[in-house]
Amino acid sequence: MRLFTAIEFDKEVKDHISGTVTSLKEAGVRGRFLSPDNYHLTLNFIGETDRLDDIKKIMDSLPAFRPFDLTLGGVGVFKRRSGDILWLGIDNSPELYKIQRRLNRELILADFEVDTGRFKPHITLARKCRIPLEIIKDASLEEASHISFNVKKISLVRSNLTKKGAVYKEIYSIPLSKNR
Repeated sequence: MRLFTAIEFDKEVKDHISGTVTSLKEAGVRGRFLSPDNYHLTLNFIGETDRLDDIKKIMDSLPAFRPFDLTLGGVGVFKRRSGDILWLGIDNSPELYKIQRRLNRELILADFEVDTGRFKPHITLARKCRIPLEIIKDASLEEASHISFNVKKISLVRSNLTKKGAVYKEIYSIPLSKNR
């Protein structure tokens, strides 16, 4: 199984992200846009493994984290030779970084090979894009892309690669609550 931990979004947040994508398309951005069903915020990419029970135990053993607010906003680009990756950013959130680091540490201690590089929280909107810089720096788009919401759980997600691209499905989750 190809797995990662993530923050999943409810319909309202996905609809808002879809509105940002529509604005980008109307501004002339072209690329391979993700389905709204696939919008998520990856915390830790785990990769191919059959150690599902070990990951669930790690998630269950995390200390209690309280629900917290996240704010999405601002589009950006990861430059790639094969076409850029267009993403929606996340405003600074100490809680998000704390949870991501703790999960990363526990996965490493359990001998999972996870990314130890700098965590850059984002939501991938499209791949293989060619985007004029003036579109990314458009102030009205920046303003329209912002939305805040409450994070109440952390998910374990399975990625199935198909001819049409990846399909993501939550297979496990833990609630964020001081009483967990």
